[in-house]
Amino acid sequence: MKTTTHASWQIAAMSWGVICGAALSCFVNVEINLLIVVIGILGCIVCVAFRFVLLLPLAFAGGLLLGMAVNNFQSNQIEKYQPIYGKQVLVTGIVSEDVSKNEKDEQQIKLTQVSAAGQNLSGVIWLSTRDGNLIKRGDFIAAQGKLDHGFGNIPASIFKAKIIKVEQPVPGDLARIARDWFADAVRIAIPSPQVDLGLGYLLGQQNELPHDLNEKLKLLGLTHVVVASGYNLTILVRFARKSFLNISKRLSVLVTSAMIIGFVLMTGFSPSMSRAAIVTGLCLAAWYYGRNIHPLVLLPFVAATTLLLNPGSINGDLGWYLSFGSFAGVIILAPLVNSFFWRNKDPGILREIFVGTLCAQIVTLPIILLYFGQYSPLALFANVMILPLIPPAMLFIFLAGISGILVPNFAEILGLPAFWILKYMTSIVDWIASIPFAKGEVHFNVLSLIFSYTVIVILTLFLWRATKFNFYKSSVLE
Repeated sequence: MKTTTHASWQIAAMSWGVICGAALSCFVNVEINLLIVVIGILGCIVCVAFRFVLLLPLAFAGGLLLGMAVNNFQSNQIEKYQPIYGKQVLVTGIVSEDVSKNEKDEQQIKLTQVSAAGQNLSGVIWLSTRDGNLIKRGDFIAAQGKLDHGFGNIPASIFKAKIIKVEQPVPGDLARIARDWFADAVRIAIPSPQVDLGLGYLLGQQNELPHDLNEKLKLLGLTHVVVASGYNLTILVRFARKSFLNISKRLSVLVTSAMIIGFVLMTGFSPSMSRAAIVTGLCLAAWYYGRNIHPLVLLPFVAATTLLLNPGSINGDLGWYLSFGSFAGVIILAPLVNSFFWRNKDPGILREIFVGTLCAQIVTLPIILLYFGQYSPLALFANVMILPLIPPAMLFIFLAGISGILVPNFAEILGLPAFWILKYMTSIVDWIASIPFAKGEVHFNVLSLIFSYTVIVILTLFLWRATKFNFYKSSVLE
C-alpha cells in the first residue's frame, strides 16, 4: 500500500497531466476557478512530498487541472481579438525575433507586448511589410493594417502592413548588438552565400539566407542546423564542458552555463531555443550532481514547462511538435537502436550521427507527411553528408570572426578553412536538391498518423525489452 517511487516519476505524471489538460482544452471548454487550481497544485505538492505509487493518478489529475486552467486563461485572453478581426487597426509592440524575408522580399515580423484598439493583447502578432525601414529584434514599432486571423499558435496577422514608426531603444538588445557586431566581422572573412550559412550554424541567423538555399535546406531536412536549435547548442555545450573538465568540474559547469545563457541571449528567446536551453540546462545540472534524467521524465517535464509558458503551442505549433519528436528520436529510440545492433560498443561520430538522424526523422516523419504531404527520400543522406562537419565548421567560423576583428586585412586568408567547408556544404545541398527524385509526395491523414505512431511505440517497446537498455546511463551531453 505504501510502496514509494522516485519523485521524478511524480513530476512526470504531473507533466503528462499538464500536456493532456492543455490538449483537452483545445476541444472542450471547461471553466476552472482559482480554488480548483490551488487544490490541484497542493495535490501535486503532496504527491512529490510523499512519493507513494498510489498517488501517481493524483499527480496526473493535478497537472491536468493546471494545464486546462492555463490554456483556458490564454484562450480567454485571445478572445479580445475577436471584435477587431477584419478591421483597420494600429498595433504597437516589440519585435521578438530576427526579421526574415520571403521570396517577395517582404519583411516578416513577430510582435510581442502587443497593444491595439486601446488595449493590451496577449500572444504574438505576425506582420508582413514591404517597408524599407531596417527593423531589428528588440525594436519598438507601430504598424497599421487590416487585422486577420492568425495561424498555428499565432492569434492574429496583418499582411502588407504600413510601418508608422520604428524606435530603436537605447541601449537596446545588447546581446543582439554584440551578435551583429561579430557577424559583421565574420562577413569580412567569408563571402556570401557561404557566410550566410555559417552564421546560421554559429549564431542561429537564418534571416540572411538566400531564399533558394533556404528552400533547399527545408526540402532536405537541414533547417534544424541553421536556426538556433538544440543541435547547435548541444555542440557548444559539449565542447565547453569537455574543454574545462580537466581543470575543474565546477568551472566546467560555470563556463558551460554561461555559454548556454549567452547563446540564448544572442539568438533570442524563440520557442525552439527556449526548449533547447531547458533540456541542456537540466542535463548539465544532473551531470554535475552525478545523476541522469530518464527521457520519459525529461521530455514531458520540458513539454509541460513550455506549455505553461505558452499553452497555445499545443494547438497547431508545428515547431513544438517537431522539436519534441526529434528529441524523442535522439534520446529514446537512437540509444535502443545502438544497443540492439552494437550493444555497448562506442558508436563513433559517424554512426552516432547516422543513427540519431535516422531516429529523429522516423519519429517526426508522420507529422511532416500530415502537414506537408511531401518528404525527401534523400533527407537522411543529406544529413549524413553535412552533419559530421558542423562542429569543425562552427570552430573555423568563430576563428574567422576573430580574424575579422583583429587582422581584417588578412581575414579572407584566415577564413579559407571555414569557406572551404561551407562551400562543400552548399555544393552538396545544391547537388542533392537537384536530383529528380529528391522530392516525394504522399497522401497522409490522421488515421495514418495514429497508425504510424502505434508502430513506432511497438518498435520502441520491442527494442527496450530485447536490450534491457538502462536510460539512466545515457545523457544528452555525452
